[in-house]
Amino acid sequence: MPADLKKGAPMATTAPVRIPEDMLTEVKQIAAMRGSTPGDALAQAWAEFIERHRGELSEQFDEVGRLLRERDTTAFLERTRSSRRARAESAAAKLA
Repeated sequence: MPADLKKGAPMATTAPVRIPEDMLTEVKQIAAMRGSTPGDALAQAWAEFIERHRGELSEQFDEVGRLLRERDTTAFLERTRSSRRARAESAAAKLA
């Protein structure tokens, strides 16, 4: 766990985050069970997500960086479109 997420350590910054009401309720419940704040619980979850997916995220960042360095705007735009399409399809499936 990163040092700044240890219990009692001050957070580096504060930023508003919008999440669905039902998710906020769950975050508040989990935070209460753990004796922390909802913000700390979300920060912990984010840190764990990053750690778990570090390799995949690194590959994606490297690929986008390569496309930008090569000025391959066609491939860059296609990657952006396909990513947006996948997110939209995932969101639609959750609503169905």
